[in-house]
Amino acid sequence: MTEHSEDLSLEEFTRRFTIAAIKLAGFETFEDGSTVAAYCKEAAPGYFNDPLARPEGPEACALEDMRYWGEE
Repeated sequence: MTEHSEDLSLEEFTRRFTIAAIKLAGFETFEDGSTVAAYCKEAAPGYFNDPLARPEGPEACALEDMRYWGEE
């Protein structure tokens, strides 16, 4: 659990989610040309609004989300 993760604004949660995803992925653009940042802007609110996921913090949520990248 990230310290005070439940006190974060959506903006801050998304910012940290995006930074973590880019750092962990090691790239900023997917093969299809879309950006990780744009994807994170869409994905992060789902974790932010999930009462079970949000307390884990944006970094843990980004890692969890990335487990599904590349699956079709």
